[in-house]
Amino acid sequence: MARAGLSWIIRRSICQNPKLSRNLTKESNEGNNPKMSRNLTKESNEGNNVVEKLHVLFEEKDFTEIAKRVVKIAETNPQSDSPEVFHELLNQRDSEPLLLQYSNWLSSEKNPEQNSHSCWALFDVLVRAKALDAAKEFLNCTNFIPREWSLCIYIESLIKAGLVDDVTVTFRLLKSRQYCPPLKVWNKALNWLLRAGRTDGIWELYGEMMESGVGVNVGTVEYIICAFCAEGKVSEGYQLLRQAVEDGNMPSKSVFNKMISAHYKDKKYAKAASLLHLMVEKNHLPDVYTYNAVLNGFFRNGNYAQGFQVFYDLRERGYDDALLYKTMIHGLCRNGLLHEAKRLWDEMGQKGFDPDEYTYIALIHQTLKNGDVKEAKKLYEEMVRRGYKETTLSCNMMIAGYCELGKTMEAYLFYCGMPQKGLARDAVTYTTLIKGLCRKGDIKPSLKLYEQLLAKGLQPTHQTYTPIIRELCKIGDLQQAKELWHSMEARGVKPAIFSYNYIIHGLCERGECIEAMEWLVSMLKNELRPREGVFERVIHCLVDNDRLDDALRILDSMYSFGYFPGQSVSYLLIDKIYQGRSDTVLTCLQEILDSK
Repeated sequence: MARAGLSWIIRRSICQNPKLSRNLTKESNEGNNPKMSRNLTKESNEGNNVVEKLHVLFEEKDFTEIAKRVVKIAETNPQSDSPEVFHELLNQRDSEPLLLQYSNWLSSEKNPEQNSHSCWALFDVLVRAKALDAAKEFLNCTNFIPREWSLCIYIESLIKAGLVDDVTVTFRLLKSRQYCPPLKVWNKALNWLLRAGRTDGIWELYGEMMESGVGVNVGTVEYIICAFCAEGKVSEGYQLLRQAVEDGNMPSKSVFNKMISAHYKDKKYAKAASLLHLMVEKNHLPDVYTYNAVLNGFFRNGNYAQGFQVFYDLRERGYDDALLYKTMIHGLCRNGLLHEAKRLWDEMGQKGFDPDEYTYIALIHQTLKNGDVKEAKKLYEEMVRRGYKETTLSCNMMIAGYCELGKTMEAYLFYCGMPQKGLARDAVTYTTLIKGLCRKGDIKPSLKLYEQLLAKGLQPTHQTYTPIIRELCKIGDLQQAKELWHSMEARGVKPAIFSYNYIIHGLCERGECIEAMEWLVSMLKNELRPREGVFERVIHCLVDNDRLDDALRILDSMYSFGYFPGQSVSYLLIDKIYQGRSDTVLTCLQEILDSK
């Protein structure tokens, strides 16, 4: 390898690792260190033991100067590139800069292909230092095969850095050198890709496995099945799982659980049931996690009767633990069945099973939705007494519950108490309270909360803006409503359709029909679908202001959305047309009706 080539690699590694950069930029003047000169002269006269010389040199901390001394020793010592020398270098503290310079000398003076120990050592250093560009270039420019553990770390680092394409390239490079990594290395790469959510890399790498003739095992099959599930290709995953079982490769229960959950999510109950039967048939008995996947599937789709049946069947078979009860309580609360959830809650307590904070939150949330604030507060206080920490999430839930019931004062007190508990208010906290206050018409405190949200550096959403705009339009403050609208757009927040509706209605109330029509046209240009009542309100306003031609244009747009004017709008248009006796308007209306 050319000296310039490896020097480029070292520069890249230094740029990627500040520690190397700091050490390598130390400067010293050769000959100005008497102690080092004496040691070097002494050791040179003692013979050829390079390792002993390195021990003496490592007492010094100037790595640039040490590298010069090592090279001088190496030039007169044929054993300087031996494994013992590299081992000694690697074992020294902060040895990476010295090793890089030493390897630079070795690679420029000798054929690196003959020096696998040197290549291993340098590659390992680059991988540990996360100098991926330098490690990749070094691997490309030499003809060595990395050690298995180092190769695994390198591939994992590539995936974590998002360099997925380089993973397959690395395997192809090794293939060109007549080396095929063990199956466990391929499987580890598939696993890391799956965890990173890069199914595109999984398919590419799996294709390379097939081309390289790598024999797969059940672990490989499991990763491919999970990749199908991650992409929503449940049918393909199901077929592969069935084929694997027929071939004698029984996937783990966790893969079965994932497949069962995916089928229930897609409402493919028959296939989910067939997977359960397959597990029993092959003596791969479902565990409590499998049945939890089944229960979650039933409750997610509102089949709580079947969920209860599975729950009772499990208890008869001896499965009776806290996880089952928690899953049932979550599912029942999700379906609004608070009474049944409380019954199981009490039963769980009688059996000595402790609920976790998430089960508490599920029950409290449904209790609030049912309007029982007193019971919800009691459960919340019980949760805190039992040692479960209050979180921003739990406080937001209580604030939302109070606001839904119109108890904004209690919600505000909860909000005020959060800093004292060491809890940060997030955008959801502010938005939830703003919505509650606006629902009661309290616009001033809502605007104040909005300003506090911005002052905290939080990002509002359309749910933050919409209730404030609605209330401003109600009280006729259209100017501030429009300013808030423009602020929303400036922050990159996409306005909700309702925000348009509120402003258009507000403009119509003030008789500003031209501007109302412009806002409606803006909705249409943005491919938003106005409500039927918005069209009718604008038509009313235009007719009242003697803008019959514009009213007919809006009527034409209304028809294009499949809406038809109500009786009041129809009578209003007919009455206005005959009052003016405009033949042009009659002709225009006739053309509109004939085209529909």
